[in-house]
Amino acid sequence: MASPNKMVRADGSRVTTPRHPSWRAELKGLWIALRTDPFIILLFPMFFASNYFYTWQFSDYNAVLFTIQGRAVNNTVYWVAQIIGSILIGLLLDQAQYRRRVRAFLAWAILLCMVMGVHIWAWYYQKCVYSSTLCAFLIFESLQGLFEREHTSRVAEIGSWG
Repeated sequence: MASPNKMVRADGSRVTTPRHPSWRAELKGLWIALRTDPFIILLFPMFFASNYFYTWQFSDYNAVLFTIQGRAVNNTVYWVAQIIGSILIGLLLDQAQYRRRVRAFLAWAILLCMVMGVHIWAWYYQKCVYSSTLCAFLIFESLQGLFEREHTSRVAEIGSWG
């Protein structure tokens, strides 16, 4: 790859190299943003919550229900579903035949329905996992085979989390 400093466009203009701000400049920009729009602080709990569930999902939930091979499949399915889902939402948002507002609300509605459906599904399984009478049965069941009917639905659930 050529260095951006040595590149010249067809019209003779030079390519400008992006400047990467320092930590001090980033914190100063955050301070200015918070002073000009204090409602930005309301987004901070969302930033925390958006990554908080990984501990439960990849440790507690997967460890109780699946063997190590099952967890490997679940993680692969999860991240592949993340990729496919982001591509599909991106394709929806790029549809020029719909107005921007319609695309935004449609994507929001699809995302809301998927998230709520997945949370209801996860609640159902979570209720079974931590029930004292079913816990030992589920651990034994997870050792029986990955692609039995119950496991296939749980793998599909992990994929839908993506």
